[in-house]
Amino acid sequence: MRAFDKLFSIKDKVIIVTGASGGIGKSLYNALKSNGAKVIGFARGGPVKVDLTKQAGRTTAIAYIRKQTKTVDALVNCMGTNTLSWDDTLDTNLTAIYKFINLVIPLMPSGSSIVNVTSINSFQAFPNNPQYVASKGGLKMLTKALALDLGSCNIRVNNLCPGYIHTNMTHESYINEEAHKKRLNRIILNRWGDPKDLIGPTIFLISDASSYVTGIDLVVDGGWLIKGI
Repeated sequence: MRAFDKLFSIKDKVIIVTGASGGIGKSLYNALKSNGAKVIGFARGGPVKVDLTKQAGRTTAIAYIRKQTKTVDALVNCMGTNTLSWDDTLDTNLTAIYKFINLVIPLMPSGSSIVNVTSINSFQAFPNNPQYVASKGGLKMLTKALALDLGSCNIRVNNLCPGYIHTNMTHESYINEEAHKKRLNRIILNRWGDPKDLIGPTIFLISDASSYVTGIDLVVDGGWLIKGI
């Protein structure tokens, strides 16, 4: 294997993916497995069925991990929701992730990586959706706080910030001609994103290629955030 291949290799790394039953989480779960990682996926719908918003679910998940491995090399948090409920959205998108991270950290050796999937909503206000914007903004800053706190342990924590990716969560906007066109006009690369567009950036953040990278926001949005007039 060439040195370049080793730099980006995730072969045999033990990686936990939350929210692994659909959309971005499912895509990353399958891609990380196909690239040689040992992946454990948690979600209400599987692969391992647990509800990480509940203490019982988190306890079950940690017990499952401990049966499978002694250490965890990376944790990718894709779990998320976008409901009208402030409590449900904040609990799923922020609080449950924080509590689960704290349970996984004792299993993470030096050199491990945590990736939190946030959103361009963590940078910009979007109409009629304060709970989602607040949850993703909070997760973005939680990442930076944890990067600082875990730096002495050489555990890296970074944000992966998607733009408009076509998933079940965004499907209604995608098939609505007016909404689709309105969003497309903001995207410099002139197309909506696909979950597969996040595979490369995720591998970068959990591989040795990013061994000196922590606390950053890696934006994958086709140029949405930088577009002016």
